[in-house]
Amino acid sequence: MKMVEKHSVAGTVAALIRGNYVKVAFNRGDAGWGYMEKLCRELENERYYIDLFTGNKEVRGVIHLNYLGDDDKYCRHMDDLVKEQLEFFGLSDIVEFKRVAVVPSQIQEYGLPVHFETGKGYEIDALNEFNPKYRKLLSCFDWDIHNQLLKQNPAGVIDGLVGQKVKFLSEHSGKPKRPRIDTRF
Repeated sequence: MKMVEKHSVAGTVAALIRGNYVKVAFNRGDAGWGYMEKLCRELENERYYIDLFTGNKEVRGVIHLNYLGDDDKYCRHMDDLVKEQLEFFGLSDIVEFKRVAVVPSQIQEYGLPVHFETGKGYEIDALNEFNPKYRKLLSCFDWDIHNQLLKQNPAGVIDGLVGQKVKFLSEHSGKPKRPRIDTRF
C-alpha cells in the first residue's frame, strides 16, 4: 500500500502503479487519529486474503506501507506519528512503515527546489511525473515482491478470475460494474 501526503499526488501515484494490485491512500498532510483508525481497519482487512485457486482464507506476511510526503519539519514528525498510531491500533507487528519520498538523499539527486513560499523544506509536488527519474521515484514499487506473488498467481490468471467475478456481479445486479480504483479510505 502507498500512502501519500497530498491528494494532488495520489492520482499520479495511482496511475503509475496501476495494474500492480497496490492500493493508494492519502492523508492530506494530517495523520489524525480518526483517519488512522479507519486506515488501520482497512489494513487489518488486508491481513487476510482468499487464495483464488483454493478458495481458502490465507494470512499475509508483512503489509508494506510506503509513504510519500514533503521533506519539512512537520512531515518528518508525521513519520513518527504514523508509527505511533500503528502501534496504538495494534498493527506494528504486521505493517512495515517506510518513507520512500521525499528523503534527504533524493533532494540532491533529483535537484528538488526549496519550497518557494517558505524557503524551508521540499515539496513532494516538486517531483515532475514526466521525467523518467521522477517517475521511477514516484512508483516506489517493490518488483521483487510483485514478481514473487506473480509466480504464485500469474497476472493473467488473476485478471481472468477478477473479470469473471466482475461479469458475474454485473449479470446479477442488472447494471454493468466496472472495476474502480479507490484512492481514498
